[in-house]
Amino acid sequence: MRNFYTLLGLFSLFSAQAFSASECDLKVDFVTNAKEKQQVIPASKDVSIHIKQMLAVQSKDGVKIASNAICQKLSGANYTGSEQEWQSFISSAVNGLLKAKYKDLQITMVGGGDKVYQGKLAHKEYIFTGSVPGNKQYIYNLAVLDKSENTVYTLSVSGNESAIEKVQSEFSRLVDSFKL
Repeated sequence: MRNFYTLLGLFSLFSAQAFSASECDLKVDFVTNAKEKQQVIPASKDVSIHIKQMLAVQSKDGVKIASNAICQKLSGANYTGSEQEWQSFISSAVNGLLKAKYKDLQITMVGGGDKVYQGKLAHKEYIFTGSVPGNKQYIYNLAVLDKSENTVYTLSVSGNESAIEKVQSEFSRLVDSFKL
């Protein structure tokens, strides 16, 4: 059952707050109903991040696969797209997994012809592998920066190693459905 807890755990960190959905527009197609949460996080007196997150869980052949889509719109400052900013973004994700008690955590950056995303916007595609007690997980990720909208979109699909082909297939399907 812990094969989708990371995304589920990240989803539960959000608390409902007043938020305009138009601040963070994210369009993806899920195969099951997605739960949605929205939040505004003040980063400083003048800077805030508007977050919209959608999480859908499906069961394929008795294995749960979690599909997650997040939109993070920055207000009061601008995303730069610098390598340092990308490194900080990915480090934050690593720290979240470590807090979720993942062990033997590894990250693989996906490059060249192996990338699923074929869009023109700046992006990083990467795969986390790690274990929670007795459960090796694969988490496929895509982060897309739309500088014109000052927004980062993140798509993730996770599941147990026994469902790796289903996780890969769902990740490709989710990325293909992504529209701005």
